[in-house]
Amino acid sequence: MNSFCCVIPVYNNAGTIHDVIRRTLLQTQHVLVIDDGSTDVNLEEYYRGSKEVEVIRHPVNQGKGAALMTALHVLQERGTLYMLTLDGDGQHYPEDIPLFFPMIEKNDFTLAVGCRDFNDPNVPQKSR
Repeated sequence: MNSFCCVIPVYNNAGTIHDVIRRTLLQTQHVLVIDDGSTDVNLEEYYRGSKEVEVIRHPVNQGKGAALMTALHVLQERGTLYMLTLDGDGQHYPEDIPLFFPMIEKNDFTLAVGCRDFNDPNVPQKSR
């Protein structure tokens, strides 16, 4: 889908972000990472020159909402119609991305939300 972009907001997820990006690229051709002021890894430097991974960095942490707004503004300027987000900590499965495509093709949703099982023991208490 040319009008689709997968966005990964990230803050200090050095231990998981590379695997999340790798697995996401198996599902889509381009990933936009919004690094929200991480101090544990320099994603801009790591992915510099990549055609598949674009990193936009906030110099200081502004929160996940600000990271998503940055992505929305960038994608709006580019004319991208659909944005799908995954967390950089590995709680979302990139392998689920194709499950959203039929919804996009069938409907003109303003917002579609996938919901994980919050009773799973791997979901942090702060996310419940």
